[in-house]
Amino acid sequence: MVIFSILGKPYIGRINKNVVVPEGERGLLFMREFVKKNKRPKGALDFTSGFAGFVSFEGIGNRVPKAFFVFIDNVEPLSVPSPAGSLRRTMKRSASRKEYINHDAYFKKLSQIKEHLFAGNTYQVNFSLPFVADLKKEPADIFSYLLERNSSSHQFFLDTENWALVSNSPECLFQLDEKGEIQTRPIKGTVPRGANEEEDEKNAASLL
Repeated sequence: MVIFSILGKPYIGRINKNVVVPEGERGLLFMREFVKKNKRPKGALDFTSGFAGFVSFEGIGNRVPKAFFVFIDNVEPLSVPSPAGSLRRTMKRSASRKEYINHDAYFKKLSQIKEHLFAGNTYQVNFSLPFVADLKKEPADIFSYLLERNSSSHQFFLDTENWALVSNSPECLFQLDEKGEIQTRPIKGTVPRGANEEEDEKNAASLL
């Protein structure tokens, strides 16, 4: 099943297991052609059917696939019970990613990110540090806890037989409107554009 939030309210998406997304780049091409041929009119919700999933980043480990997508063809409101007890626990940095902890290696990676930014390969990078912990709650309880304590407009819970994914973010990466225009609203490291070049320079200076 897939659970996600729209404006902080949870909805459950029923997975259509008859639609199987191939692995790798073939899966991305398959989804694009499928949506073209099976486009459905927009309903009361922004998302009434479609593909949900992720493409993982380097270092996430072997517990989840590099890419995973499912097709949802039924969305309905969901009542999520509040989890009992606290989810607080002692976290530790992943022993397999010690290079992120080393000062020199950390800033070397930041320099590589800056090179990609100036080269135009990307416009935003989430440089993060992995943590690991013993899980003493069900993944659904963690999602429910975040929904109650830190509700955001972009939350996601995907449960499979072997692993589960919980995501929580206030940031909209891309949004497609009715006119077919794509909007992006990054939060980190951004300020509104000024009315003129002078205001732009002042805003840029404030970011420093």
